[in-house]
Amino acid sequence: MTQKFYFDILGYIASAVILTSFTMTSTVRLRLLNSVGAVLNIIYSYLIGAYPTAICNACILCINFVQLRRLLHNHQNTYSIVRCQLQDSVLKAFVAKYRHDIAQFYPHFRLDDPQQNFARFIFSRNEIVGLQVGIVQGDTLCLTLDYSIPEYRDCSVGRFAYDHISNKGIHQAYFTGHNERVRRYLSKMGFKAKGDKLALQIA
Repeated sequence: MTQKFYFDILGYIASAVILTSFTMTSTVRLRLLNSVGAVLNIIYSYLIGAYPTAICNACILCINFVQLRRLLHNHQNTYSIVRCQLQDSVLKAFVAKYRHDIAQFYPHFRLDDPQQNFARFIFSRNEIVGLQVGIVQGDTLCLTLDYSIPEYRDCSVGRFAYDHISNKGIHQAYFTGHNERVRRYLSKMGFKAKGDKLALQIA
């Protein structure tokens, strides 16, 4: 196989990565994956001598970097938390709207569980982008739901929420579910394995 064949393979991979990036529901993920594709395209364009294309992709990479910084910065500045009651009609409507998506991550979650006594929305400006539900006993929270809508699954919602949870008198949180995607997400939030559960110590 010739050198040109390998160059072409790289070009196809770069195009596939860029096309895949446009299927992302999270804008942050879209920008990240698109940046990977741009880097591959820069390498490919340089190897085949298509310097204008390389320059174009370098500009795209810079734009993605600027937009990512703006997105991540704005997220932290625009999030807010609102405590709510489990009987709130808005909460019930939110859970009903995303019930199928919630079931993929929390198949055993029940809004009518009488033990649950903690619920709060995470807003981005005027939009509800996350919901946390659980059971609080003393200073400990047992999470039954930590959900973000698809467009905000870049972990920024969770980081903001856990950074602002100690002011509610909560200093420990744990999760006993077994969904691997949820456990990977909580690990990114700082939860550590403790027996068969994940636990977080909150300063």
